[in-house]
Amino acid sequence: MPNAGTRKSKARARTPLREAGLLAAAALLGPFLTRSVLIAERDTVFSALDLRGFFSDLVISLFFFTALALACRWTRWLALALLVFWAVLSYANYEHVMVLGSPASLSQAHYLVDPTFFRGSVLSPTHPLLLAGLLCGSLVLGWLGSRPRSTAMPLLPVGAAAILGLCVHLLWPPDAEALAWRQANVVYENLRWLIEPSARPARITQTVSDQIESLYRADLNGEPILELGRHDTNVLLVLLEAISGVHMDSIAERHGIASSIKLPRLDRIAQDNLAYRSFVSHQRQTNRGEYAILCGDYPKLVVDEPKMTEVLALDNVVCLPSVLRDAGYETVYLQAAPLGFMSKDLFMPKIGFSQVYGERWFKRAYARNQWGIDDRAYFEQSLEMVRRLGSAKKPWFLTLLTVGTHHPYIVPRSYGNRTFASAASYLDEAFAEFLGQLQAEGLLKNTLVMITSDESVGIAGYRGHKREGAGEGLDDLTKKLSENWGFLIVIPPTGEQMRVDAEFMQADLALSILDYLGLDSEAQDFVGRSVFRRYEGTRPIVFANVYKRWLGALDPSGHLSICPQDFQSCSTYELTDGRLFSPNRTRRETDLAAVEFLRGMVARSQQAKDRRRTLPLLAEPIVPLSATAGMQVIFGGQYLSVPAYTRIDVDLEVEVEGRSGSVSLGHLLKAGGKQYLFRRGIPPLEVGDRLTLRYSYTPSEPLQYLECLATASTRSDDPIALNFKTARMTLVPQPSGSDPTIGLVLHQFRVARSAP
Repeated sequence: MPNAGTRKSKARARTPLREAGLLAAAALLGPFLTRSVLIAERDTVFSALDLRGFFSDLVISLFFFTALALACRWTRWLALALLVFWAVLSYANYEHVMVLGSPASLSQAHYLVDPTFFRGSVLSPTHPLLLAGLLCGSLVLGWLGSRPRSTAMPLLPVGAAAILGLCVHLLWPPDAEALAWRQANVVYENLRWLIEPSARPARITQTVSDQIESLYRADLNGEPILELGRHDTNVLLVLLEAISGVHMDSIAERHGIASSIKLPRLDRIAQDNLAYRSFVSHQRQTNRGEYAILCGDYPKLVVDEPKMTEVLALDNVVCLPSVLRDAGYETVYLQAAPLGFMSKDLFMPKIGFSQVYGERWFKRAYARNQWGIDDRAYFEQSLEMVRRLGSAKKPWFLTLLTVGTHHPYIVPRSYGNRTFASAASYLDEAFAEFLGQLQAEGLLKNTLVMITSDESVGIAGYRGHKREGAGEGLDDLTKKLSENWGFLIVIPPTGEQMRVDAEFMQADLALSILDYLGLDSEAQDFVGRSVFRRYEGTRPIVFANVYKRWLGALDPSGHLSICPQDFQSCSTYELTDGRLFSPNRTRRETDLAAVEFLRGMVARSQQAKDRRRTLPLLAEPIVPLSATAGMQVIFGGQYLSVPAYTRIDVDLEVEVEGRSGSVSLGHLLKAGGKQYLFRRGIPPLEVGDRLTLRYSYTPSEPLQYLECLATASTRSDDPIALNFKTARMTLVPQPSGSDPTIGLVLHQFRVARSAP
């Protein structure tokens, strides 16, 4: 019979294994719990795809467990800090999948430092109880499993198991049609994206090249479907954040899909006017959709610097607002969100809007968060803008953009839960009231109204979608395609009513408005076809998803081709009913010509502009400072993609104005979040002092997410401000064959002190 000492010895021997089990449970809790909740909430039929996802979580968690165990050998607190990070990452991925249907990506991480995004989304979790449970559960398990005597944890077998599991994972092929989040852990996906091969330079035939160039020209050869050439007609363009064609029954029925989220008032407006039932959104993200609509151009089809940002550095930008402004229109842009996010405070005036207003313009709201105000308050006050423009003697072009259906959704507490469904229903009521009031006051008698969305949330963000007449859920490919399913409703002043089933796209709208107004002589700067014409033949339609990293094309023969961003595994389908967003399709042999076309379109949309690009860093030269605001961001958030051997010139000249006080000014030029290209201490500046800073940096490798950042803080009790005489960044491509100076060159760093 074993004595007491032997029993204690066995208990001590079992303790490391028990604690290793607790630590392993802590590592698994975040990925396993959030995946389980996602499967339940997104109405997903459990399959082998989800088993692969759980297996991927297990493999990555084993690697993380090894890191935890090593951290325990140093200090328990490091292990607990790692667990907090792991829980937050798991929850952040959960939110990203719920809203966007894809794993969180490092390529979008720069938005975390944007104040609007951070306060509006990061600090507003959809399910705070789930986040709290993850944090508490992880910390409790981690505390119990990270005692000092746990240093004998079986790291070698765990590490071996993780490596073996990774090998099995690599041999278990993913399903290209299925949603990525179902098949792999978020860490694995980001590692795969980091090491995925870049798409090879497109080698395309002259025939395909000619086809692509034809898409980059205006096509006004169709037969008009209503009276055109209506000079001096007002134009009201309304962009409803993230709304999809699937949300309106009269549009969704065209593609044989029924939605659990319905917008009956907007649907009635569609039935009573011109409704376009196969309208394509080119990309995800507002800055890509708005650019395509307002500038009549294709956005970039792969993850890269948005053209909305590129435009800021161009000297002559021809977009719809600039053409209308030159034709005598008053051009006004009014959105419910802050203008600084995505640099709209700079972009909108750049493309021709004479008046640009954001969230600060609105004096009241029924609900408000960092993203802006609710849709009912937005439309009620936008009505005042329409009245003001209507009383003027010149025609006007007004663009409106809502924000209530943007995560985390803005609805009054009395209306319902903060979900996309409730926000969409609230928007439906608010917009119908707005339109009804416009019509009642006679403000639309000579106004063309175009209603669309900046992007499409599709049918992946909520439950309850099914094939018409069937009870089974939609396949993943249909869900992916639906994120490019936009909508267009046109209310002409002449009152026509029509359903249009031909495919049109966001880039068509600028040309269409010019066609309607009889300004077709300005069409050479825009792409696409006019939605107010009927065309004999079809044309290729291209679209992409920056979050899911895939792109697609519908060719004139009705074949749909889908490719990942790296073009490693493309697929082609025949649409059995000829409807782009319908689930009725059959897979066929991959169309290599379509793949060649897509490669060419990617290259065409990414063509570098071989000229100097000057980027203003500030919209207004004078920046007031507050002594109570702490560190203030003066400018930043450009996030540019810069080719190798491009000289980056930064030119700053600023004077401190006020009665008394001093300013601590900070300045950085950085890339990729942490790669500091320029950082130098600046002495405190007194009132009257002037700083002049000029330098250049030329990289030998391409730079991603280049940011020119300035911050300031002051302790002055009197009003104090920074007056920027110059604040610009210029990108200068170096001529082929030149031998540029690589790295940093400081041209001038001078502080001119004020006279005592």
